Amino acid sequence: MIKQEFLLPEIEGEDQNLETFDPNAFVGNDKDEQKTCNFVLMLALFFNDLKNLVWAFRQLKNTLPKNADSPSVYNGHHGGFEVHIQRLFWACVFELTDSIKNNENAIKHSLFVKTIHSLPQERQRLWDELYQFSVGSKINKFSNKLLEELAQHRNNIAFHYSQNKVIANGYKDFFAPQSANLHSNPLKVPYISRAASMAETKFYFADAAAQECLKKFDPYATELKNLVKENILKTVGSIVINFIQVRGFAWQKPQTAEQE
Repeated sequence: MIKQEFLLPEIEGEDQNLETFDPNAFVGNDKDEQKTCNFVLMLALFFNDLKNLVWAFRQLKNTLPKNADSPSVYNGHHGGFEVHIQRLFWACVFELTDSIKNNENAIKHSLFVKTIHSLPQERQRLWDELYQFSVGSKINKFSNKLLEELAQHRNNIAFHYSQNKVIANGYKDFFAPQSANLHSNPLKVPYISRAASMAETKFYFADAAAQECLKKFDPYATELKNLVKENILKTVGSIVINFIQVRGFAWQKPQTAEQE
């Protein structure tokens, strides 16, 4: 059982920053415009999902054990959580690129084009790079091989469980070198916690196999960092905010119970 607990986060932002707007901002005047509204709404959800994963990862970093290199139930759970968050993070990045690729009509709609043009020029450029990468263009700053790796990661070890060869290869790569001597490296042997309850049962070896699979991204570390930090985080949120403004809806302060 995990005996340490995560502390509640300090939420960034104050209540005075809380605003509202007319819900019709995401209601289109026709079918094509509605598709654009739907796409931007998806961008808003993606932004929240990515933020949640970043927060969860930070919470894990705040609870790192002092003896992180020693095998223990707590360390095994902690490491498993970290690997899971990383798997979901990169899968979400691929889902964003896939959504961009499959919503070309919404992106080319005049309403979305106007929204992009309302961004600072630097963010327009970053969005264009993200778009070119997502559609697999030959003229983009990122490797098309990276897009393939993100797709395989999403399909094999993040959201789907049907393609088990990838996780099997991860298992072999992680444990096979130690098969001759199980005690030569205590961190490179398969661990398990067996119990009658789900809470006390854990297959640490499966997390280790998934962790090994994530090493495929090592050659693309710089590209991934730039893709997320620059092209995604600096554009997606701005697009959602500017879209509402481009549609002509103003920000309003929410009514308090006393005002109602």
